[in-house]
Amino acid sequence: MSSVTSIANKAKQPQGGYLPLKTFQKISIPAHNCLQPDENIHASLIGMTVHNLTHFILSSCLDSAFYTAEEGSYLLSLYSKNNKLDEAYKLKNKIRGLDDKSIINACKLAGYECIYRAGIHTYKPINEINPNKTTIHNIRTMVENNLRFFTIYGPLIGCEYDFQGGYTQTITKGNCDFVTDDGIWDIKTNKTPPTNKHSLQILIYYLLGIHSDNTALHQISKIGIYNPRLNNAYIIAIKDIPKNIITSVEQDIIKRKSIKTQDL
Repeated sequence: MSSVTSIANKAKQPQGGYLPLKTFQKISIPAHNCLQPDENIHASLIGMTVHNLTHFILSSCLDSAFYTAEEGSYLLSLYSKNNKLDEAYKLKNKIRGLDDKSIINACKLAGYECIYRAGIHTYKPINEINPNKTTIHNIRTMVENNLRFFTIYGPLIGCEYDFQGGYTQTITKGNCDFVTDDGIWDIKTNKTPPTNKHSLQILIYYLLGIHSDNTALHQISKIGIYNPRLNNAYIIAIKDIPKNIITSVEQDIIKRKSIKTQDL
């Protein structure tokens, strides 16, 4: 089984990438708070925490926002023969919003999520995941930036949509971060602008979506990446993506045998 992320990361792309960042419109979103230096937990944990807290606040659903963390705790329970699911459940149910304690608990849950996403070898004991004040402040600020972004480009209609009916033998799993009525959006908290791997990833999301059973994904007219750390959005309209690029990604990366005529 291969995920969208793993396929996008491994894909051999033409020079500059299938969808170079320069083809996207870059839009700066005004920041209300500045981020501070000296974060003390891994960048991947911060990214997952920002994503999950944003999901929770926008959806008001703890279970869906922290589903993968609980799945990771279950996998760890099987591996270690110790019940970690109860601990994950307790951490999840103490999350209320963007107060310090909620952010700390969300960071610890991200430690379990790493197992689900990358394997048991990535696990770091959650009692060692203790974000400092700077990290807590930065996570809160990035979540607030995400919420502000979706007040501009929303309203949001869903989080973590999968692509049932649209997967292929090559790509069998993966879901998109956030969906509005006309756009698919990926959130990246990197300290650098998106790469051609990131742009390919969100293009794959779009192409899986239009073949999926989810009709909400059939009406997408733009795709975008938002970085709440840099306060920059990168957006491209589907009509501005060359048809030969869509065909190449469908055939060479997704390995779809038949392509919808409207894609061409």
